[in-house]
Amino acid sequence: MADAPSPDPVVDDLPERAEVLVVGAGPAGVTAALALARAGIDPLVIDRRPGPGGQTRAVWIQPGSLEIWHHLGVADAIVAQAQEIRGIAVHGRRRDMAWLPLDEPDLSVHRPVLLDQPSTEAALLAGLDRAGIRVRWGWRFAELRRPLRAGAHAATVEAGPRRRVVRCREVVAADGSHSAVRAALGLRMTGHTYPRVLYVADLTADLAVERDRAHVLLAGDGAHALLPLPRDRWRLAGTAPACDEDDLRSQATTAVRRLGGDLRSLDAASTHQAHRRILDSFRHPGISLVGDAAHLHSPVGGQGMNLAVADGHAIGGAVADALRGTDRRAVEEAAARRRRAAVRALRTTDVMFRVQTAPGRAAALVRPLAFRGLSAVTARSRTARRVLFRSVSQVPRPGR
Repeated sequence: MADAPSPDPVVDDLPERAEVLVVGAGPAGVTAALALARAGIDPLVIDRRPGPGGQTRAVWIQPGSLEIWHHLGVADAIVAQAQEIRGIAVHGRRRDMAWLPLDEPDLSVHRPVLLDQPSTEAALLAGLDRAGIRVRWGWRFAELRRPLRAGAHAATVEAGPRRRVVRCREVVAADGSHSAVRAALGLRMTGHTYPRVLYVADLTADLAVERDRAHVLLAGDGAHALLPLPRDRWRLAGTAPACDEDDLRSQATTAVRRLGGDLRSLDAASTHQAHRRILDSFRHPGISLVGDAAHLHSPVGGQGMNLAVADGHAIGGAVADALRGTDRRAVEEAAARRRRAAVRALRTTDVMFRVQTAPGRAAALVRPLAFRGLSAVTARSRTARRVLFRSVSQVPRPGR
């Protein structure tokens, strides 16, 4: 794991003014801060957590994110630690049934990689530290006063009993699914919550299968993914009507045995609900919302963190352009463009999630047919292979 700068204890050295206040120091917020720093703007970055790390959910890093981070000078540290993925191997009950390659024949970009989110965040924070920007840990966004005048906000932030007012020209809300900035604006997402529970489990196992691919295990109740992580660890993810610790251990044991291995330990496990939700607009006067603060969708397809990274990069660069006067419409246009990208991702992940999780005998029969058909088409057609890669990689498309 890359060495992230050690968090300072909560101190009262917050500046009273900043051109940009970034709320949230996850991948979206740090990417926005790096884009601003590259343009010569030093943002104030706060995060309510006591320091980096914590629960890890996102592990799949798409080529589009790696391109962004390469531009910002932090990709090499991430790739050096990560597990490269060449494709997806689909396994039926008794045999391997499909292979889906994840590269594009005519495009020289990196393949997807897998890395636990704390390690990814550590590499990003180290890059932020090199840019001379320090995250103020332990400070949370409390309220936003109405603009004092055109182009000026007063944000109240808190750390325990301490309250400070920061005057800024722009706010980037990257504070997650329970965004305090979104709540302060009175905004609500539209959409729905899926009924099935998602589970993720990190485990150690003796497995003799290839580590350069994601393994999808088809079952009567849906599809379960076993993903290789660095240092001989694995991530198991799937859905179930309900899960407790015994259920998760049983799922992990069954998945590992289906690939001819033995479970050594279940190191961490959690469950959560999946959502399909989005804001009507990602932009309000002087305020941009990115990542989970603006949209939520299922993790199928590995899009969540990667969409957030693209949001942060686009908004960070656009805010810099607007503040420097080179393009005063840049932020509104970037926010609209990122919302269109999020809508496309929501549609795609919704279909994928429903196909993979639909209950019943008919769905159990359709799933292998769908994977076999997709595998056959991508094996025969370079165009189909390119479309598959483009649909999940988040490599920017011309004009989007």
